[in-house]
Amino acid sequence: MTKPQARPRSPHAARHRPPPSRSPRRRAAFPGLLAAALALLLLLPALPCAAQEFRVGPRMGLGITTLTGADATDPSRRSSLVAGGGAVVQGPVMGFALDLLYAQRGAAVGLADERAEITLHSLEMPILLRASIPLVRPARLHLLAGISAAALLGAAVEADSPALAALEDRFASLDVQLLAGVGAAFRIGRVEPHVAARFTRGTANLIDRGPPAEGPRPELRHQGMMILLGVDL
Repeated sequence: MTKPQARPRSPHAARHRPPPSRSPRRRAAFPGLLAAALALLLLLPALPCAAQEFRVGPRMGLGITTLTGADATDPSRRSSLVAGGGAVVQGPVMGFALDLLYAQRGAAVGLADERAEITLHSLEMPILLRASIPLVRPARLHLLAGISAAALLGAAVEADSPALAALEDRFASLDVQLLAGVGAAFRIGRVEPHVAARFTRGTANLIDRGPPAEGPRPELRHQGMMILLGVDL
């Protein structure tokens, strides 16, 4: 008895496969981060601070970033505009601050004896503990410490190597950074202009997976600072 012959496979079958899903965690990170930011913003006025003040206002400034890591050689620094808004609950000494900021991160960096230009667009949510120290009236000194969650909005990698150019699909959807800074504010009636310098450092590898054929994933971490100007009302 002859065995039935297998049905020949169409040479075009592979071309009609649905495209693989691209990082579902990346698509889910932005709505989750935005919901958390709105919830914290609504809770800020209810925090138990004596004689607390609740203020909101715009933020704008300059971000200077670079990339570090075991696989990064000769990284450059990138300067870009930072813009957004924030809210503050401030007591006589201690307070809390929450911002939502658009920022660009990245740098030109050497990887595997080649050069790559990396640009990351992100929505950053710094959550800060703020100590306010009186100076000469009406000025106050602010000491800042906290974390910043950066949700990836998009990535671009310019490189001659196809393997390095493909890294733009492999960046992590969320980067948690440690943050410390110092600032000053000046009360003018009900308006409070302020300026701050913030320093950030990523806690994990920005690349969450690498191509299996290329061996281990490169290690890249964010490092940078922001000079922010704002006005709270």
